This record gives sequence, C-alpha cells and structure tokens, in this order.
Amino acid sequence: RLGMPPDRRPPRALALLLGLTLPLGCDSHLSAMCSATSPDVPGVVTWLFGTYHYHPDATPGTMHVVPPDGSEHLFNFDNWCDGGEVAMRSGFTDYKNSLLSALPSGDEALSCPTKPVPVDGDLGNILTTNHTITCYTEWDSASAPPSGGLGTWVTAIDRADTEQQNCAFDYWVDGTPVKLRTWYYNSFVGFKSGTYQIWTSGYDDKLRSADEYVTMGIGTSTPMYPDPQVYPCSMGVVDGEVNGAPKPILIGTSVADGGKKCKTQPEVDHVIPGSIATCEDVFSGYLCPARCMDGYNQAGELICQDGFWTGGFNCTTDAVCTRPTVDTVDLTTGGDITGVSDCTLLNAAGARCTVHCVNGDRVGTGSIICDDDGTWIEDPEDIPDCNKTVDSVWGPPTITGMEDNANGIGARLYWLAPEDDGVVRSPITEYQFTVEPSGSLVCPTHIGPDPLSYGIICSGLEKGINYTVVVRAMNAAGASPPSNEASYMAPFSPPPAPPSAPP
Repeated sequence: RLGMPPDRRPPRALALLLGLTLPLGCDSHLSAMCSATSPDVPGVVTWLFGTYHYHPDATPGTMHVVPPDGSEHLFNFDNWCDGGEVAMRSGFTDYKNSLLSALPSGDEALSCPTKPVPVDGDLGNILTTNHTITCYTEWDSASAPPSGGLGTWVTAIDRADTEQQNCAFDYWVDGTPVKLRTWYYNSFVGFKSGTYQIWTSGYDDKLRSADEYVTMGIGTSTPMYPDPQVYPCSMGVVDGEVNGAPKPILIGTSVADGGKKCKTQPEVDHVIPGSIATCEDVFSGYLCPARCMDGYNQAGELICQDGFWTGGFNCTTDAVCTRPTVDTVDLTTGGDITGVSDCTLLNAAGARCTVHCVNGDRVGTGSIICDDDGTWIEDPEDIPDCNKTVDSVWGPPTITGMEDNANGIGARLYWLAPEDDGVVRSPITEYQFTVEPSGSLVCPTHIGPDPLSYGIICSGLEKGINYTVVVRAMNAAGASPPSNEASYMAPFSPPPAPPSAPP
C-alpha cells in the first residue's frame, strides 16, 4: 500500500476533481493524537500524530512543545510508522490496535512497536506491551476547564470504547472511507507529567476541522459536537497571521517516573466519580483525568508520585488563574516572563507562582499571587524585578553515581543540579551529557531544570570499555562548566557454569 498510485489517494486528487484549490504543502490533514509511556523506561514519553497521508507525501514538520514551566521546545517531527489503515475516526481500541498490532502489507518492519525511541542511544522501542497508551479527543467546551487563551483542551478517549474521536470524519464524498495511514512520532526524555501546549508548524497552515471539510464539499460526517470542531484537527498555526500565530491544544500527559504505584483511588471532594475510575493501581507518574462536578472549577493536577497522589488538585467554587505568560501578566518593573515554577496550568485563589523574567540582557525573579477574581497580582513581599543582574551561566552540576540499569538497558546515571550560590540567572532549560570515548555509550539530553531522582538511562555501551561522563547545565547564557567525571565499565557476563558430572 505504501506504493499506491496517486489516483487512489483521495485527498489532493479529490480536491482537484471538485474544483477546489488547496495551497501547495497545505493539504489539510485530519489527525489523531496519542501518547505512550512505560515505567520500564522512566522519564520518557512519546507523542504520536496520525494522518491519512501515506508517508512521505506530507510530513508534520516541526513540533512545538511548552511544558508546565512555560518554556518552549522545538523538535523535528520526522519519525514515522504505519497506521494499518484503521478508520481515522475511531475509538480507543482501534487506535491501540493500529499502534500495537498493525502489520502493513505483512511488513513488520513498518509497524510502530519495531521503532526505537528516536534519541541518541538505545532506550528501547517506542511501544511495547508494557506501555500505557492514551488517545485524545476534543473536550466539550461546556465542561472543559478555562484555558486562559493558552489553547483548546483535549481529553482522553474512554478506553471502554463508548465514544469515538470527535474531529475526524468518516467518508470522502465519493464514499471512500477515511483511513489512518501514518503515525508520526517524537519521544522526549526528562519531561514530567502535567498539562502541555502542543502545536505544529511547517506542516499545514489549515489543518481543517471536519465541519470545514463538509462545508467545502470534500467529506461527509456524522454530526459532531461541540461547535466549532477545530481541535485536535487544527493543531498548527493560524493561516495568514504574521509569523504564524500558534493554535495549540492543551493536553494532560502522563510520564512514568519509575516510582511506586498508587494502589488506591485518590480522595477528592466534588469530583465526578467516574472520572477517577482509571486512577487505581496505576504507575508513578500517572496523571489522573479527574473532573469536577458542575459548579466547581478545577485547580491543580492529580499525579501519582511514588505511591502518593500529589499536585494540589481540588474542586473550588472560586475563580482560578491559568498559567501566567508574557501576554497575561504585566510586570511593573518592566521585562517579560520567560518561565514559571511552583504553579500549574490551573491555579486556585491564593496560589503563589515564581516567575523568571528578562529585560534586555538582564534577568530577575519574583512572585505573583492568584487573586480572587482569577487574575495574577504581584506579591508585595517579592515583586518581580527583571533588572537584577546580567545573565550568566550556572555552576557545574554534580554527578552522584552511575550503575547498571536494573531493567537491563544500558547504565543509569544520577546527578544533582548546580548549587544555589545566590546569583540570579535565567533558569536551566536542559542538561547535556558528554561521554568519552565517543561512538557507543550515549546519555540523552534531559529537558527541564530538575534532575530526575531516578536518574537517566545511558545506553549503547560496549563491554570492556571504561567510559567517563560529564554533564553541563544549559540556560539562556550558555553552558555551565562541566561536572565532576563519572566512570563506568559494563561488566562482562560470567561464563556459563560447566555441566555437572553425572551421578
């Protein structure tokens, strides 16, 4: 099927038959969205983006990801596997089967479970039977939390198959079913569970909704809700806007962290009981999709962490504040917010958030407080000052150990953030590792300011080689000095025991 001739590929051919013009490179790609994570490889999450195109007819270009701290990261979205032509508009089981079981044309090499995590080194494959897969659909705007203009919410599709993804439509106007043919994917190391903004660029300026397709006469659909139907199909950039203004989705994502399971459901007042049905006997890092009853607003997040439910989730009748951004908070001392900490995407009245900010070549920090009316106000005892000092690199991190990985893949390395010397700097955005000798052992870049308590997996090692590893902390000013060196040599497997003598 990957070699199917153009006249059997409906999107562009059908548009031209109908006399419609779709801009070159903007084919309007309906999409499905899933994520996958596993405690076997903690700190790694893979997002998968499904399209009806055959690879390489169209590739999604660049993926923009904004994690809970408000920083933005760009990645090439050029890894792919075959979707097996399940219906584009499907329920959870069909998407899961497409990801785990599709054998396109009997060629196992094109299926998703055969694809390695696309980072330097060997972190295993993107999908195994131990991965938890979550697929998403648009969240009914009548019940979704406020977005504060940060994007449009999506939510997990029910795993009992009581619903289908509500953006894709069923058939082209000639009666041809719309099929999911390709999954594009990216894997990320070092992200934590929480709510992310995601959008694409360099792929499709329109990413039209199903309703728009029907209006154009290209496709037919069963009635959809709510109006307008724009996400996750319209994850992209706004056509015609200067520099392509983003139109993100807001997606709650679980990232397994290798800690202890949460055996029991969380206890939260005013929560819809069915919304926490999946939050029992779950891996550490699981983001519980709890929803508040009518009349209550969601604040905080509900995340399993090493056997306990954390994240400050509650259902409140007060207004909530969405994560502060340069567009929603004006700082009296001037400057722009570059990152946040100690807060989530939805924050209860009284919540305090640390902001990092910049004004020219100077940086600073301070605190803001969520007011009762759902707006941020400056903390009078810690007013953000973006002019405190010229930015500089951080001091060196500290490697605390390196050992065999208990899961059998490579070695696990542990490190600490640079010591706080009292100097104000722009926040750490990532940690980069250097290995000598190069060419085999690789430690993937860790995204974010906080080292993982369970370490990071370095892989690709060869037995008998003595490796040394150093790590540097990166911020807007550059790379820190290198850490202390860690040395590691993969142990040789013991020779098999000789057979015992016969009695």
